[in-house]
Parts: sequence; C-alpha cells; structure tokens
Amino acid sequence: MSADTAACCCELACVLTLSLRDGRTLTVPRYALAAASPVLREALSLPLATPGVLLLPDDDPEAWQATLRLLVPCGFAPDIISWVGGQWPAD
Repeated sequence: MSADTAACCCELACVLTLSLRDGRTLTVPRYALAAASPVLREALSLPLATPGVLLLPDDDPEAWQATLRLLVPCGFAPDIISWVGGQWPAD
C-alpha cells in the first residue's frame, strides 16, 4: 500500500458504506472496491444519491460479505476459511 493510499484510508472520504437490501450496512475502503472491478470503479466515479453511501438494493448481502472478505482480508481474516458453522475444526 502506498503512503498516499494509507493516508487516504484514514480519511472519511475514502470510506464507503454499502447499504444492502436486508438493512445491513458494511463499511469498506473505496480503494478496495475501485481496484476490484472496472464496473465498480466507474460506479464510484459517479455522484452517489447519498454521499458516501452506495445503495445495493438488488444485491445479495451474503455475496457482498464474502466479496469484502476477499477484497479486504485484514478486516475479516478469521472468517475467511471455515469448515463447520463458521468455526475452525477442533483438534
């Protein structure tokens, strides 16, 4: 991560809230979404209806949660891989 990206991550303008159809909200760094897809990068270049909030009423909340685990693993690391009900198997 560059120094500019690291500095940007600390600013509110670099954080985006995803508003999902089930009422859940997820916060993610803008750079992670922009780097993930040209479609997302284009969507983020357009004015949002509510500044800082990307409305996703038609998207599956579980799919976004899984996607964010891959895009920003440092925030979700313990949950990335699991075998039984979200828990690591017992030794």
